[in-house]
Amino acid sequence: MSFVLPEYFTKKIMMDFPLKDKNSSLNWEQILENLGGFMTEADSWNLLFPQTKDMNWPNVNKISAQIGKEPPFEIYHLGKYEFKYEYEKESQRCIFHIKLHDMQSIMKEYSIFRKSKRKQWNNLLYWMLYEYAYNALPQAANELLKKIGRIQHGLPIMILQDIGINLRIWGKPFVYDIEQQNLFFKDEGFLTIIRRVNLYLKILRDYLQNQKEYRDSISGSSKYEECLRLLDQGTKQVVVVIDSIKNPFESTYLKARYSSYYLTAIYTDETERYNRLEKSDKSLTLQEIQTIDTIEQLKEFKKLFNKYKRDKELDDENSMLSKAVLEQLTDKLKRDDLVKILPFITQNVEQCIESADIFINNHNDNQQNLSLKKKLVRYISLIMNPGLVLPTPIERCMQIAQAAKVCSGCISRQVGAVLTDSQYRIRSIGWNDVPFGRVPCIYRDMQEVKQHWNLEAYSDFENDDTDEFQKYISQDSRIEQAGEVMRRKGKRIPFCFKDVYNAKTGSKNQVHPRALHAEERAFLSLADQGGVSIEGGYLFTTSSPCELCTKKLCFMGVSKVYYVEPYSGISSKHIMCDGIEGRRPIQELFTGALGRAYTYLYTPIISQKDELELWLGYKLNGKISKSVEKKDAKENKYASNTMKLKKDIQKNNEPKKKKRSQ
Repeated sequence: MSFVLPEYFTKKIMMDFPLKDKNSSLNWEQILENLGGFMTEADSWNLLFPQTKDMNWPNVNKISAQIGKEPPFEIYHLGKYEFKYEYEKESQRCIFHIKLHDMQSIMKEYSIFRKSKRKQWNNLLYWMLYEYAYNALPQAANELLKKIGRIQHGLPIMILQDIGINLRIWGKPFVYDIEQQNLFFKDEGFLTIIRRVNLYLKILRDYLQNQKEYRDSISGSSKYEECLRLLDQGTKQVVVVIDSIKNPFESTYLKARYSSYYLTAIYTDETERYNRLEKSDKSLTLQEIQTIDTIEQLKEFKKLFNKYKRDKELDDENSMLSKAVLEQLTDKLKRDDLVKILPFITQNVEQCIESADIFINNHNDNQQNLSLKKKLVRYISLIMNPGLVLPTPIERCMQIAQAAKVCSGCISRQVGAVLTDSQYRIRSIGWNDVPFGRVPCIYRDMQEVKQHWNLEAYSDFENDDTDEFQKYISQDSRIEQAGEVMRRKGKRIPFCFKDVYNAKTGSKNQVHPRALHAEERAFLSLADQGGVSIEGGYLFTTSSPCELCTKKLCFMGVSKVYYVEPYSGISSKHIMCDGIEGRRPIQELFTGALGRAYTYLYTPIISQKDELELWLGYKLNGKISKSVEKKDAKENKYASNTMKLKKDIQKNNEPKKKKRSQ
């Protein structure tokens, strides 16, 4: 890989060592031609770029000694890494050539030095690491993936998925069969990827800080105006975009460290997504898409893993490649007994979407993607300048639904819902929870019901020792063990009645949950208002409604449903798409900011009035306006009097004409 030294570096050398300086034996041509020699010792680069403003140069003999260095050059560091240096005389470009492998080693040593909080000794290393992390490495990775894609279109994605899982398990991208016998699960392996991302962010911060210090060191002298112009031209406000986050714990890692981190979910409905993947440049087959989706969705992967564990073989409907990829992955997880920690080591895109801060519905658009660009510009502008615009009515209503869902005591999932009329006026709010007067599931305890410690918190069916429920849980010895473990952690053992009862009966009946659905609760709340009509109104829900709630909203005359998470059932294709075309509710994926992002993005750092005063330098009020008007009137009167006086002076200075005698 090659690095071209920034022009402002070379310009500064030209300013400091002019060709016609009789008092110095050095000139910029000599230094640029032999710049590689300045990387061979610890402080050699600092000889050319001191950080002090008084610009006291070191001994010229020390600089001359570096010019005598000859290749091969070595970077002074913990290790010895060779590089080639090239100077193009016509273009005055200084180019460093170094292997990617050596840059990776320097990256590791940089990480060690950051942890020890020791300052780097060579300014150029910050720039080289920045160029490596943000330019050279992405370019090399893209070229490699293009070559792999020529073999088979879906292969690059599957390889990246496998590499990601290897990194989260063992901390290594590639693991061969012979190595697996000697490798064990790495305790913090699931943080391997995101820690590398965080390291790149630290590189950027150190690079910008070093650039700022460099700028401060030359800003006091007028001869460096050209250097400052070039430096400011290349220095912009920086926004880092991470291409994709596939595991929610990786997002949590960044969210805990950066207040300005926003996870953005750019999504669309499944039918449109499949069409794009099949018809795009990638031209993925249906089997490839299904394989990729299986690895990306934790629930689907668990189903496949359990089936493979039971049947020892996958169905023949999978393609040869898909079958090989999935079998290799399931064998890997089964060998190390990693099923219990699957959420930490596999991809879980569904959970990432649920925990996102900003949601963008990437629906069908023209070839220029103008709609998508417009939405991105809005939220990037809000990130750069919070409070720039107001939230949309859709965002406001969905934010209330998002706030309502945390009131849910359900231990499986929390859902919030808001009903509005056609003008986005809120009529009712709901969340999935038990009816009034009953204890939410989050406060119920398996040991408590087994020992009858709180009879009012449980139904007669659950408390009856002669009935099937008590007999079933009494035979489970794991309850006592679980109680002991959770007691040491200061927690209870909440349980879902539906799951326990279905496990006992061997069925999958969905009518046994204790809680009302969020949409159902919102509909019933309208009765307290005397049966207010919401004909033509809207439903905002954090999860698209199930079949039962969909029938209710159709009956209530809801015209549009805004949702964040899609429901896995058939409600959207069956119940909503039934009946007269004009009476069918419209389903629309939500676009907007939610949760903490809603508060951060729409809350100005300072009030708009104070910001205006800051930029103008005075308060824009009535008194100022009157004083400005008086000032303008005085200036106009003064200008008018001045003009009149000039005319009078000119008139008096004109030669008087003599009267002709008769």
